[in-house]
Amino acid sequence: MSDRRYTQRDLDTLARTMWAESRGEYVRLGEDAYTAVAWVVKNRLEQNTWYGKTIHGVCTKPWQFSCWNEDDPNLPKLLAVTDEDPNFLAAVNAAGKVLWGNGQDPTGGADHYVNLKVAQPDWAMTFTQTAVIGAHTFFDSRR
Repeated sequence: MSDRRYTQRDLDTLARTMWAESRGEYVRLGEDAYTAVAWVVKNRLEQNTWYGKTIHGVCTKPWQFSCWNEDDPNLPKLLAVTDEDPNFLAAVNAAGKVLWGNGQDPTGGADHYVNLKVAQPDWAMTFTQTAVIGAHTFFDSRR
């Protein structure tokens, strides 16, 4: 684990990504759903590759997390949500725990995930599956 310093922008962007990508799973699984998405983002950052050099950069890199795509119906929602929404506030709290090193990675080092009932991307057949958490299947592209 690195000794990176995270900004308020990183925390906010990560929480918005977690909320938009897995709020449906949060209803079923609680904080574990948010935590799993956060670890995928953090694992990508720790790789120090083309994914991005900051949490904000990793989350908003085009075509990586669909909620940030301009044509995604979640984008206006994730930009508008505030901590008045208890589910978003839970995402903020979970994001802080992951960023500041509280807890273990439940994804087994995953840097990708997908809901296989929604999509079956080609990369899912070539990456190593590391975990299944709710409806999301997690993968490591390096193994």
